[in-house]
Amino acid sequence: MSKRYFVDVMPNKDGKYRVLQEDSETREPLGVKDFDTKEEAQRVADDMQRGIDNASSEITTGDLPDIGDDSNTADDSEFKDTLQDLKNTTSQD
Repeated sequence: MSKRYFVDVMPNKDGKYRVLQEDSETREPLGVKDFDTKEEAQRVADDMQRGIDNASSEITTGDLPDIGDDSNTADDSEFKDTLQDLKNTTSQD
């Protein structure tokens, strides 16, 4: 479902310009907020649309590699530098 923000063409009965929200499924505009000037309403509608566009345009960085038995991190010891290892190397006993 995508959303679209825009300014109603005509002012309402109070003489204010209404920013409307419309979703792609219902196509029914819902009033979001009223403004005194059309310019202010348009600026807010543009900002809201830009915000929703940025939030919905997720950029992927690629697929994550599969974790398997053939990893390059396999060493002689599976648990290297554990707390016990560190204690044994730093202990002054």
